[in-house]
Amino acid sequence: AIRWTTPEDNGPLGHPSRYEIRVSQETLTVDNWDEVRPRIGPAHAVDAGLTEKFTITPLIPESHYFVAVRSLDESGNRSDISNVLEFDTKSTPLGWSAQFGDLVVNGAITTLCSVGDTLFLGGPFSHIGGASTMGIAKFDGLAFSDLDGGLAGGQYGPRAIAITYLDGALHVGGSFFYAGGKPAGNLAKWTGSGWETIETGMREWAITSLCRFNGDLFVGGNFWQGAGQPNNFLARFDGSVFHSMGFGDGIGGPVATLTEYNGKLVVGGGFDRLEGNLNAASIAFWDGFSWSWPEPPLVDGNGAHAPWITSFCEFKGDLIVGGSFTSAGGRTLNRVARWDGTSWHPLSSGVSGGEWVQVSALAVHEEYLVVGGIFEFAGGLPVNNIALWDGQYWEPMGGGIIPDGNGAPVSALVSHQGGIFVGGAFSAAGGVPSKNLARWDFD
Repeated sequence: AIRWTTPEDNGPLGHPSRYEIRVSQETLTVDNWDEVRPRIGPAHAVDAGLTEKFTITPLIPESHYFVAVRSLDESGNRSDISNVLEFDTKSTPLGWSAQFGDLVVNGAITTLCSVGDTLFLGGPFSHIGGASTMGIAKFDGLAFSDLDGGLAGGQYGPRAIAITYLDGALHVGGSFFYAGGKPAGNLAKWTGSGWETIETGMREWAITSLCRFNGDLFVGGNFWQGAGQPNNFLARFDGSVFHSMGFGDGIGGPVATLTEYNGKLVVGGGFDRLEGNLNAASIAFWDGFSWSWPEPPLVDGNGAHAPWITSFCEFKGDLIVGGSFTSAGGRTLNRVARWDGTSWHPLSSGVSGGEWVQVSALAVHEEYLVVGGIFEFAGGLPVNNIALWDGQYWEPMGGGIIPDGNGAPVSALVSHQGGIFVGGAFSAAGGVPSKNLARWDFD
């Protein structure tokens, strides 16, 4: 990544409209400037004197480069060339890895979980990397393998939808009637040597989210009953018994994602009310005793009361929320927003572009927030379904994720083994062939 202070052809009080960025293995001068292939940079320039940031990809490993920037105003007038930066690339290039270029998988990868050196994957697949893996698999860095027969049955076919590691065991929620051949109601534990089932009484629909809070396991999804009692879309498991979280009208729609933030359980999904209160649409907080919700509520571009909330993560002390919303209280947010405990804040101009736009997955890697989903632009930059946010600026990730038309291009993100792993339905990452699983290397 490079940073620069925006120059201007008429001095520091001018208003540049765009940049010209040149990267070359030969020194850059006014004489050869137009001979060097331009790099696509930020869509709009910041005012002269302000700092801009941009990630350059792809680059050849172990090579010497020169980079410089000029700004242009609306009339096409150019600034002088900036200082010319020289740098050497490392043996491992920043960008998309070719590791999964020949991967064969017969379904989308919709959830990922990192446990030590092992990556766990879930989705509607039955074969991956030459292994028979019904709905769930693991990857040790070299090969894929199944988990003792995997999953079977299920309202939507066998698939793991939520995977989390708790108390030395992998907890798996999803759509399945059996785990390792043992009867299961959409929830089971993998101990590393075999499956242990948890009796939920849920034989329909699916569990889509799991989260530990106050010592209990909270289970969210698209269900109405569990363990013989009403459990509208959310239930609490104390290790022995499931408890209902619904009071009055309960939660008025599916729960898609759960997390803990500032000592509270955060619940997100497609619900349009909570205990009859319409202000709690799509997102709510549970402190162990009572419910609360952020105000003003999130809405989508058509003014619908309950947009879909797909993902949460904590980044630099704030709660990041992803989904299909576009605003709150008249403030434009565009599918991804920051909640500081009191107010909503945009991430620049958010993400946009396409017939249906949604943030589907969030992850944090070192100083970056990684945002994935269905979108063409982030902060006005062309990014193709995935982008980086450093707290101030958006950055593209190579050429982004190229969808294959069989589902959401990006459904899952996780930081693992020094990079970001991406799951979804796609055919390539940047210019690198990659089938439904990809890895971005940061160094």
